[in-house]
Amino acid sequence: MHRLAAGQRYHFAAADRVVLSASDPPGPARLLVLVAAQARDVSARAPKKLDSMKLFPTGSDAAAIAAGPAGPRALLAGRPVCPAAGACDSDCGAAVLAFDVVK
Repeated sequence: MHRLAAGQRYHFAAADRVVLSASDPPGPARLLVLVAAQARDVSARAPKKLDSMKLFPTGSDAAAIAAGPAGPRALLAGRPVCPAAGACDSDCGAAVLAFDVVK
C-alpha cells in the first residue's frame, strides 16, 4: 500500500517494482486509485495481492460479491480502519487511470 500526504504526488518508481504490463486482450483497461487519510478495509471485495497492489474480482465474480449479504458498506471504497481512540476520518477520494492496450 502506498501512502501519500495531502498534495503529494505519487510516481511509479523502479524500486516499487510496480509494473503495468500491456498484455492480451487488447482494449481499454482501468486502474482505480483510492486516496484516504485512514487505511481502508476492502476485504469484502475479496482482493488478491499482487506486489504492492490489490486486484479485485471482475465479471461474474464481482457480481456475486455485490449481490452478497446487504449492509452498510461502500463496496469499492471499503470501510475506514479507525484507531481505537480518537477521531476517525472516513472521507476518501478516488481517481481512475484509463489506458488502452494496443498491439
